[in-house]
Amino acid sequence: YQPYNNGKPVMTSQTKEQNARDPYIWYDSNSKRLMMYLAEGDKIGTYASSDGKNWAYQGATVLNQYTLGGKDLGLVECPNLKTFYDSATNTTKHVLFFGANGYQYGSTTGTYYMVGHLDTQGNFVPEQNARLDQGSDYYGANFYQESDRVVKSIAWMGNWDYLQGQILDDQGQESKHLGSVSSARGITMVKRDDKYVLESYLK
Repeated sequence: YQPYNNGKPVMTSQTKEQNARDPYIWYDSNSKRLMMYLAEGDKIGTYASSDGKNWAYQGATVLNQYTLGGKDLGLVECPNLKTFYDSATNTTKHVLFFGANGYQYGSTTGTYYMVGHLDTQGNFVPEQNARLDQGSDYYGANFYQESDRVVKSIAWMGNWDYLQGQILDDQGQESKHLGSVSSARGITMVKRDDKYVLESYLK
């Protein structure tokens, strides 16, 4: 591996938002371009490149306009795009996963998803949304496309709000434990009551 540009970044931030992070890059076989989704505060910016060196801004998916009635989900992190094939309707849907804070919904941090499609620029267009896991802190999740019907996922089980404070074990001693890694799970998509729902099962 030889770093390009003497190891310096190839792209500067296109936004004044200081939380530009967690780039997810995928190849669009239709346009023959590399596409990048970048977490930018409360939106996910879309960028395209033909060589991986020069990136052009394509637009963004503004999450708080679409997610769960428009309530603020706080800082968005770790975008990830996958596809699921529904054999019952012969339809392939795009699913955008991301990490966010459910504090306005009585929930902790967690992983959310939106089912939708891509526009001609590669921007994700939501059609419906939900939380992936109703448990606590399934966060910073990563995803692997195992097949056109199954995606595998694993996540960090932790929350910066309480992990930065003092944590005591059952003996009253301070613990440096900063969370755990979840079990691997498989995720499939089914259609119920005219909506697509993701179901999880342990691998």
